[in-house]
Amino acid sequence: TSTTLMIFFIGILIDKFGVKIVMVIVLIPICLGTVLLTVGVLKTPNFWIMAAGRLLMGFSESLLAVQFTIMGKLFKGNWLGLGFSLSNVWGQTGSAVVFLVLPYASKLSLGFALGTTIILAFSSVVTSAIYIFLENTKALEKAFKNL
Repeated sequence: TSTTLMIFFIGILIDKFGVKIVMVIVLIPICLGTVLLTVGVLKTPNFWIMAAGRLLMGFSESLLAVQFTIMGKLFKGNWLGLGFSLSNVWGQTGSAVVFLVLPYASKLSLGFALGTTIILAFSSVVTSAIYIFLENTKALEKAFKNL
């Protein structure tokens, strides 16, 4: 239920402050939590550091509200179903890739597997920066104008 409530409050924040600001605010604890979890496992094996990291990583569910808001802006009218479908497929693909890749990465070393999750978390920051840049230059609006 806490995830449901978090998504609800993130939706309110998006309506109040805008999707770009909330996206950045939500990504910070996700990245920090990923780093904390890795430190809690590798550097100082400490349950409480790992738990704090995992708690912060829980904010990732809140990105659903951000994701759906962006899809609603990009895909209008009859194309909205396609936008949400693509969004869902992309999320499921990411989960499948993690499910398939991390067992092999963990065989190399636990540090390598956790490092992979850090890279993935920070790649979401990069893609968010690209989205914000494209949104600010109105490139997305031009590209999706005919949909």
